[in-house]
Amino acid sequence: MNLEDERAIIAVLLRYATAIDRRDWQLFATCFTEDVEADYGDIGRWQGRAAILDFMAKGHANLGLTLHRLTNFVIAGEADEATATSYVDALLMGPQSGQMFRQAHGWYEDRLVRRGEGWKIRSRRFVPVLIQQPAQ
Repeated sequence: MNLEDERAIIAVLLRYATAIDRRDWQLFATCFTEDVEADYGDIGRWQGRAAILDFMAKGHANLGLTLHRLTNFVIAGEADEATATSYVDALLMGPQSGQMFRQAHGWYEDRLVRRGEGWKIRSRRFVPVLIQQPAQ
């Protein structure tokens, strides 16, 4: 895996986080293959880009600001296939200012493929470490 490919893969992962926080679902769609398999454990499992996009768009529609931060990228692969692991810290605020809805810490395990339009996530697994939700 060369440095250019590593940077391109990191860009896809960061584009995912940016797309969610901006609610830019067209940008979000560019991160995944059409047949992506996504497993977020208790949060949900989806088959296909349309399914995960629909869930994320609906799930974030009534939230306030969100911050999805990714760090500690570990990338390996060759040719047109790669794996990536990255830590995620997601802060989701409620619709009222200053009201936390949920905070999630964990990591993503991704498999990516290079297609004509660049690198895309073909499968994703979210491994939670800590999910905090204020008492209602």
